[in-house]
Amino acid sequence: MPFSETLYRIATEAVLPGVSGVLSFIPTIALMIFLLTLLRESGLIKGPAALFLTGFSCSVPAITYCSTIPDKRTRMLIMFLIPYISCSAKLPIYVLISSIFFPAFPQAVIGCIYLLGILIVAASLFSAKHLGLIQSADILPMQSTAALAERSSDLRQGEASSLLRGRGLLRLRRPSLRVLFDAVTESCLGFVKKAFTVILAASVLVWILQNLDSSLHYTPDIDKSLLAYIGRLFEPLFAPLGFGDRRAISALLVGISSKESIVSTFAVLAGSPDRQALSLMLNDIFTPASAFSFMVFCLLYIPCIASLIAMKNVTGNLRTPLVILSCQTVFAWCLSFLIFHSIKVII
Repeated sequence: MPFSETLYRIATEAVLPGVSGVLSFIPTIALMIFLLTLLRESGLIKGPAALFLTGFSCSVPAITYCSTIPDKRTRMLIMFLIPYISCSAKLPIYVLISSIFFPAFPQAVIGCIYLLGILIVAASLFSAKHLGLIQSADILPMQSTAALAERSSDLRQGEASSLLRGRGLLRLRRPSLRVLFDAVTESCLGFVKKAFTVILAASVLVWILQNLDSSLHYTPDIDKSLLAYIGRLFEPLFAPLGFGDRRAISALLVGISSKESIVSTFAVLAGSPDRQALSLMLNDIFTPASAFSFMVFCLLYIPCIASLIAMKNVTGNLRTPLVILSCQTVFAWCLSFLIFHSIKVII
């Protein structure tokens, strides 16, 4: 294939579908960030709830702020649980899949996924506290969005110990419009930046794997492509969850770079960000039961690379985050398995 034609196909079949497919979710994400920031800045949420609320926006600052928790076991547990809070990057996955497979009540399905993550966090903290494994969960001071981001980057351990001795009091206050505007703008600009960096690179990588065979030659037959080969290796592992399809597996693997990349990968594999093209392909991959199982797995499995780096910075080593991520993925597989087969029995 001529080089000029290759560039044209990458632009039209990878970059355009992948990036535009993700950017279409910016209004939804902006609304969610606005509401979450409004809750936090008004003072209605304090202590560890404020930290987990930060996780709804992005896990990275919430994980980073865990370094200010003096008790090691408490710090490790909260860092382990934060990725179970659905960050804004996972929202496009839920919106896309629920609107296709549960068009009568997509909001309720999305709410169930969010609620599942919250229940896992709450049950884990409750159990750990009453078993005496950690200190009281109410150990964090109430901080605004801006303060969390700022403090997470420059707090030293000595300062953290004195900072965390007291408990924050619930004091309602009038949210600053500037803070609300800055939070929404920062999140949306960060999302756009990811679209033109990480997601763009992931989209191009998916296209290359989809169009090259094991000899690194162009092939029009996707079943002979590198992507199909990689997907087939993992098919037996994911088949019990209901989505043992190379396309779903490829999206999950690319999603380790960033969760938004799962949507862009589907768009690249479908050849278009158009909802009809995506719907046709996803209906070929999932049933309603396996689609819900897939969303649960996306909620619980390995968070993004940036979260891994944040965990490494908190723990001071790479081994501990890798153990945490392995446990999260095993837990994701087990719960997705139970949910998929439970739904099949009910239906």
